[in-house]
Amino acid sequence: MGMKAAIISLILASGFVCISGGFGISSFIPSTFLGLRRGNTPDYSSQVPEDPSTVSRDFEIEATPEDCFRVAVGFEDHHPKFAKSLRSVRVLKRTREGLGKVVEFKALMLTYTLEYTLEYEFNYPRGLKWNAVSGFKAMVGSYVFTKIGPTRTHVKYHLRVDPGFHLPNWLKKAVASMIVQASIKEFKTYIESPAMQSDLNARAARRRSPFRVFAHHGAWAAVRNQDDGSARKDKKTEL
Repeated sequence: MGMKAAIISLILASGFVCISGGFGISSFIPSTFLGLRRGNTPDYSSQVPEDPSTVSRDFEIEATPEDCFRVAVGFEDHHPKFAKSLRSVRVLKRTREGLGKVVEFKALMLTYTLEYTLEYEFNYPRGLKWNAVSGFKAMVGSYVFTKIGPTRTHVKYHLRVDPGFHLPNWLKKAVASMIVQASIKEFKTYIESPAMQSDLNARAARRRSPFRVFAHHGAWAAVRNQDDGSARKDKKTEL
């Protein structure tokens, strides 16, 4: 059975599954490597079109906006560990800075495997947004990160989901609410875990060090677009 059966079963079961719409743990990339400048791209606080089925949630997290952004743009390395429903993630195309521009996901929704592809836009460190390329008629979402303390961030999460078959708006909103609620819970739990907090603190200390530190970073190493737009790996990333 396809998406229709999966979503109807989800609604009937009132299950909380996490369909990844952006959150995942990134290899921690410095802003200089990302090549992104503050304010060079739009603020995504109002980028999700107004619609009766749009869900918006606000929450706070113990991390800086920069770290929230970094953990939100990781896909292949840590998304499957973070989002319990994901079975595989594959970056199909990267930006010149190495960020996943087009990403393919396979997620387990109850007993059904759902495949979908999202295209992302980024605004370091203020947020990101995405649109469905395939798998959904529409999956439009965004995260907005606002600093409210030295190591604390307010996050605004918008999401609209249209599976491509008729559902009343209130039911579409219920599906989006399930996704949002699960995503927030898993993301907060992961990034606020003692292990992740320790990792964040250690990396922040290294970034403040007067010495340059280099490390191998797999998919996040000095990536530049090739003519065919595919992702490739290089040697080193400066932390």
